[in-house]
Amino acid sequence: MEKKYPFSMRKNGHNIELAYNRQWLICREMEDGEREWNAEAFRWMEKLEKAYSKAIGNAVAWVDGKTYAVLQEASAWAESYRDGRNARRA
Repeated sequence: MEKKYPFSMRKNGHNIELAYNRQWLICREMEDGEREWNAEAFRWMEKLEKAYSKAIGNAVAWVDGKTYAVLQEASAWAESYRDGRNARRA
């Protein structure tokens, strides 16, 4: 049996949604020719979409280690992104 890890969507759901939406927009811009093509961005989108679909709708999602790592990375990115945006406004 594969080990499962708890990921709090109640605490981090807004971060996952921000990361997902931002990455979706980046991929859309690449498809539309508005941004330079980057295959890694699409690979990350696929990983993020898969992880997000496993966690959405749960207060606490019990996920495998790979999914947990993707969710943690996306959440950390979103927090950093917000911190950077807020620092420019101060």
